[in-house]
Amino acid sequence: MIYAQVLRRLGDGEFSTVVECRKAENPETFALKVIGKAKVQRHSSILKSKRNISRINREVRAMRTANHAGICRLFDVMQTPSHIYLVLEKGDRDLYALIDDYPGGCPENVVKSATRILVLALRHCHNAKIAHRDIKPENILVCGDPHTWHQNPDAGIVKLCDFGLCADIPEDGALLQDFVGSPGFFAPELLQRPAYDGARADLFSLGAVMVELIFGHDFFGAVWYPAYEDLLKVDRFAAAIADAVARVRCGSNERPPLEPPLQALLNGLLEVVPERRKTVEELCHEEWFELMRGGPDQASLLRLTFDHSRPSAGEKPAKHRARSKAQTLRGSSAALAVAAAAPAPSPSKPPFVRKVTPPPDAILEAAPPPREGRVVSPPPRPPAPRPTRPTCCPAYLPETTVASSTLSLSPAVLSIPAAGVCCTYILMTYIHRDSVKC
Repeated sequence: MIYAQVLRRLGDGEFSTVVECRKAENPETFALKVIGKAKVQRHSSILKSKRNISRINREVRAMRTANHAGICRLFDVMQTPSHIYLVLEKGDRDLYALIDDYPGGCPENVVKSATRILVLALRHCHNAKIAHRDIKPENILVCGDPHTWHQNPDAGIVKLCDFGLCADIPEDGALLQDFVGSPGFFAPELLQRPAYDGARADLFSLGAVMVELIFGHDFFGAVWYPAYEDLLKVDRFAAAIADAVARVRCGSNERPPLEPPLQALLNGLLEVVPERRKTVEELCHEEWFELMRGGPDQASLLRLTFDHSRPSAGEKPAKHRARSKAQTLRGSSAALAVAAAAPAPSPSKPPFVRKVTPPPDAILEAAPPPREGRVVSPPPRPPAPRPTRPTCCPAYLPETTVASSTLSLSPAVLSIPAAGVCCTYILMTYIHRDSVKC
């Protein structure tokens, strides 16, 4: 496929830029995720480069495995020597923008219509042994207008997207250990325990999304998000998240109390102890979702079905406000320490992500002062060593070809010219031939 025309920029990520594009002479538009290989590669650490490349391969593999109307579809994968292109399904907007339309929280029929599809999408991912690990409103696409959702019950209302931080769920039931997620949405066991269940962590993130759907941005920023502002001390974070869960159960003064089935469902998702948290199969049998047909003996899971109830005429969306940019928090104790020491933002606009500044790579120590009466000249710098050409790197040979990978990132054979740079070949080596190392 050839995608000739780029229409506008949709957003930016850590390694990528997402633009809207369309094929020549075709009105249908797509989302094109452009991943720069120079951003993926870390010159200071080969291990980080391999980690980032494995994340991209895992994202492509997960989206190709997923075949569900509640998951963003991957149409095509292309690459050049400098970029990787993912052609994705494009939604009208994301769930964060939808919540902007309802400052006091979305109506219950909108919450049900959106959440039930997310439950089915997560069920599909977990059955395929994929944990998303970054579920938040910014990673959920919305298709159509909530006031017209009832007119086409077979259309995908919301779609889970951005599998950049997904992980494979081990077949033997082993737990995950790396810390990834977004503040306000990752499960508390990621900080409290050395290992965690990725599927159960996804369900806690779904509960946090429901909190923002039900109560709105202001309640979420004032009641829920402050628990994630102190991540350095685990005990303090545990007490803060328990207090936030208790306040969510008490509800908001700006809307009537939740219906008992919805309140029980939310309580089951926000269970701090992961072993007591609801599973995705239990969610599918919840009466509030209305996903099961028949009695207990002949119950069968319905295909994608949506709420047929019409919204009331008095519900009018509010004016769309400015969107706050989110950032995913990734993993180490040093990053958490810097995040905890960062100054608190202004209370007028509650943050959804704190900016994490990486620590400096090195600290220069000052030389001792010279003695009085002596003039000390700085020692001459040793000559810089001449770069040696590694004999294992074909980038310096007249011409070398690298076969395409098993993921079929490029059906063609990649040719590296003689003037190629060694680091570029390292990047392509880890994508195509993981056993070869420079």
